[in-house]
Amino acid sequence: PASFAPRQHIAAVAHAPGALGTGWQTDVRLFNGGVTTANVTAIFTHAGEEGWNHFAAVKLSIAPKQLMALDDVVAAAMRTSGIGQLEFLGDTDALVITSRTFTHANGGTFGQFIPAVSTTDASTLAYVPQIQVTADFRTNIGFAEVSGNSGTVRVTLFDAATGAVVSQNDYPFVPFDQVQFPASGATLMTAQLSVVSGDGRIIAYGPVIDN
Repeated sequence: PASFAPRQHIAAVAHAPGALGTGWQTDVRLFNGGVTTANVTAIFTHAGEEGWNHFAAVKLSIAPKQLMALDDVVAAAMRTSGIGQLEFLGDTDALVITSRTFTHANGGTFGQFIPAVSTTDASTLAYVPQIQVTADFRTNIGFAEVSGNSGTVRVTLFDAATGAVVSQNDYPFVPFDQVQFPASGATLMTAQLSVVSGDGRIIAYGPVIDN
C-alpha cells in the first residue's frame, strides 16, 4: 500500500493445500451500508513476503447497499495461490467485510469465519484462547502485520489448566507479513503474542479445525 488511509484487514486468506489432504479457499463478502459508492483497493500479500513491494491488488466499487461476493478470492480475484493476508484500502468506513475459509469434505464443507479488522484495532499484544490439540481437533496460530514495519513476535503458550508455560518461540516478520503455525504441547492452551522488537502491529487469530 502507498498510504495509511483507512484500512481493514482479513488476517488470513488462502488458496492452498492443508493438512490431512485438505484444500482450502477463502470466500469474501463486502457490504456497503453507506449512501454513496465505496471505492476500495483489495491488496493480497503472500505469507513471508515484504508487502511494500510484493503484492497483488485489484480495485473494487461497491454501490450503496450492494453485497459484493468474491468467491475463492486469492485465485479468482488476485490470480495467484498460497496463504497470506488481505487488506482493503480506501472508502472502508461504511463497509462490512467478512470471509469464510473452508475445505470440502464428506460431501460438504467445513471451515472458519474471519471478519475484517480495522487497522486501529491492531496492537503489540494479543491473546488467543481455546487452543485445542487432541485426537479430534487441531489448532493453527497466526498473525498478520498491518503497520508496514518489521520485527519479531514472541508466542508464549500457557497450559489452560495450570497456567504453566508450555512453550515460547520467536517469529520474525517483515512488513505486511502473515505467519501461521500449528499449535502443540498440551490439549488446551492460551497463546500470548507480543511484539518484542521492531515497530510492527499485529492482528492475531487461532482457528480450531476438526481432524
